[in-house]
Amino acid sequence: RDTTPNFPTDPCGGSVLSLSDDDYLQINLADGKNVSIYGSSYSSFYVSSNGYITFDAGDTNKIESYETHFSAKRICALFDDLDPASAGQITFRQLSDRAAVTFENVPEYGTSNSNSFQIEMFFNGTIRFAYLDIDANNGLAGLSNGDGIPANFIESDLSNFAYCADFDTDKDVDIADFANLAENWLLGDCPNSVWCSRADLDRSSRVDLFDFGHFTAYWTGPSTGG
Repeated sequence: RDTTPNFPTDPCGGSVLSLSDDDYLQINLADGKNVSIYGSSYSSFYVSSNGYITFDAGDTNKIESYETHFSAKRICALFDDLDPASAGQITFRQLSDRAAVTFENVPEYGTSNSNSFQIEMFFNGTIRFAYLDIDANNGLAGLSNGDGIPANFIESDLSNFAYCADFDTDKDVDIADFANLAENWLLGDCPNSVWCSRADLDRSSRVDLFDFGHFTAYWTGPSTGG
C-alpha cells in the first residue's frame, strides 16, 4: 500500500465506455494479449458500471455482498450501486504491459457524490487498485475465484492496512517496526490476532522469511503513507 497523487495509468486517450445504471460492457483485448486471475487467462472481460470486472459473463448486481462477490471470477475495486449515467465516466485503455479501467467522478445511485478509482490488470498477472477520491462510505473490494465464499474467509478493512512495512503507521519504517516483527516472528494463526499485529504482510497466517524480506526493502525509509 502506497499513496498516489494520480492514476498510475493516465486515462487520457482511453476509450469512453457507454455504460448506463446497472449495466456491463464486454472488452476485447488487442494484439493477442491476455489478463489472468487465479490461473485462468482471458482475452476479454466485462466491465460493470457497479465498480467491478467479471470474466466468464457480464453481471449487473448492484447490492454488494460476499455471496455475490464470490459467485464468479471477479475483481472488485468498489462494488457498490454506482451510476455513471448520471455523472462521471468510465474509460478503458490498453498499454503494452497492462489493461486499465478507470472510474472518474462516478456517483452512487441517487446521490451527487463522486468516486474515482482505477483497476490495472498487468499482462504478467499483477493486479493493482488505485483510489483517488472516494465519497462512498461503504462498498466491497477484493478478488474472487468464483467458487463461493472460501471456508477460511476473514473480512478485512483495507483502509486499516499498514503502509508497506510501517506497522505502527508513523510514516517511517524503523526500530519500533522491527521490534513488532521480532515479537511476532514465526507465530501462526495470524488472522485471529489481527494478522499478528500486521507483521504477517502476505496474509499467509504466519510471520516468516517472506515478511522479513519485504520488511527489509523498506528499512529506515519513509513509508510514503499517511
